[in-house]
Amino acid sequence: MINQDVLDKAYAAERLMNNADYQNVCRWIEEDVFALFNRVPLGDDATLKEVQQLSHGFKLFKERITKYVEKGRYEAQIEASNDEEY
Repeated sequence: MINQDVLDKAYAAERLMNNADYQNVCRWIEEDVFALFNRVPLGDDATLKEVQQLSHGFKLFKERITKYVEKGRYEAQIEASNDEEY
């Protein structure tokens, strides 16, 4: 039986990923992070580390959303193959 919590997360994540506002915000954040990288003075390791952490955190956020969708699709595929066996 398919896990409803997994499906709910997958549907919500997929709606979010397909939302134009979300896509715009992601693009703006990526542009802002890139601009921050360009403004870090040479030799300012502390600021560079902070910007890298911000960039990495945003990357992990986007990966988690994608993972919710992938897991939901996998669960649905498993459920469909189990239904075919019966």
